[in-house]
Amino acid sequence: MKCEQALKGMTDALDGELSPGDQAALEDHLARCTDCRAEWDRLQAVERLLREAPITPPSAGFTGRVLARLDRRRRIWQAALGGLALTAGMAAITFLRVAPAVWTLPDLAGGLSALSRTGSALFTHLTDAAGTLLNSLCLTARALALPVAPMVLCGLTAALVGSLVWLGLIRWLQPARVSVRR
Repeated sequence: MKCEQALKGMTDALDGELSPGDQAALEDHLARCTDCRAEWDRLQAVERLLREAPITPPSAGFTGRVLARLDRRRRIWQAALGGLALTAGMAAITFLRVAPAVWTLPDLAGGLSALSRTGSALFTHLTDAAGTLLNSLCLTARALALPVAPMVLCGLTAALVGSLVWLGLIRWLQPARVSVRR
């Protein structure tokens, strides 16, 4: 038996889980190895100390405080997950409402495809392309400002109202706080 096996055998012996054959091999190893014998004596001393130590009961209200803390952590975790799900849902709804308006801008798509087709002529007509790009951005901003701004504002308002309803619901579902004496 090697020292590593002997250490595992020692912990099994202290737990009463060592077979008679393994017990004999461990005792044989301990008789020959002074380092393992010293470790065995230390482990037995700790085992005796723990067995003889008095068991003190928990203080009054300990169980209640622990359960209240666990319940509070669970409610905070559930509220955070619910708020995250609500925010993600509102963002998805806002995106789905704004995306069609962006895809229906033919001027932007036409301007970008014209820029990609210019190839080598891009360097010679750099000023014209920059002007076209600036004009396209201005047209896009004007086109988006009117239809998208109210949608974004409505989406943000819906998200705010949904969040407030969610927080109100969470507070309504929480049990009344119980004061715990310490």
